[in-house]
Amino acid sequence: MSYCRKCGKKVVTDDKFCSSCGEPIEEGKEPTSQESDTEAKRKEKEAAKEKAEEEKRAEEEKRKVREKEEARKKADQEAKVEDRGSTNKTAVMLLSICLALAVIGAGVLGFFYTQESGNLKDAESEISSLEGSVSSLGSSLSAREADLEDANDAIVVQQEINTALSEELKIVKDPRHFANLQELVDWLEQDDTDIVYSYKSLTELAFILQVTALRDGFILPVYFLGLDTDMYVDDVGNMAYIGDEIYIVFPESDTVFVWAYVSPIPSHPLPLD
Repeated sequence: MSYCRKCGKKVVTDDKFCSSCGEPIEEGKEPTSQESDTEAKRKEKEAAKEKAEEEKRAEEEKRKVREKEEARKKADQEAKVEDRGSTNKTAVMLLSICLALAVIGAGVLGFFYTQESGNLKDAESEISSLEGSVSSLGSSLSAREADLEDANDAIVVQQEINTALSEELKIVKDPRHFANLQELVDWLEQDDTDIVYSYKSLTELAFILQVTALRDGFILPVYFLGLDTDMYVDDVGNMAYIGDEIYIVFPESDTVFVWAYVSPIPSHPLPLD
């Protein structure tokens, strides 16, 4: 059996190089089995030693890397602590400045408060006086508003009276004859002249009935009969012209009868239009 002179690994006789370490295999110089075994053991020891040294160096490198990482972490922690300390110092400084400004501001406010206290009292006194004036004016205004409301009510009432009077005046200014006998009879039934003024003379009663009819828009004139040489009236009453008939009305009893016939006359003797 053949072995590599360098690493001691077994080699095939026909190989030109060691399949393990690549050492050329010299032709015709094959090592003996004993030499090869010895050399192989030596090579294995050297390889084991080198491997141990390699592992040791690798472990040393890992240790150094761990130490560097620990050192870096420690430095980072110290930096953070230092930053927090710096931040705390800055916060304390700012707080101190704020407190100082607050003390100064309080002093300034106290000074101005003392200066303005007197003015404030004067202003409050003036405001109180003005409030009293406003209250008095409010009471006066309420009274005036009540008076105004009463006046408005009175105006409304007067306007209603004026409207009614205007209608009555229109009727009085444009009176008419009774349209028919029934209208005359109905009007005399609702009229109470003969009762209310029964104590009046016949002449006065006739004129009162004439005015009453005129106020309702009717023409009922007074007539006189029997005026002769003795200058005394023998009869007095009222007359109603209805169509072509003349009716006599006795004011003391509201009696009606036909007296004469005439040509038809207009219902409104003197119309407004």
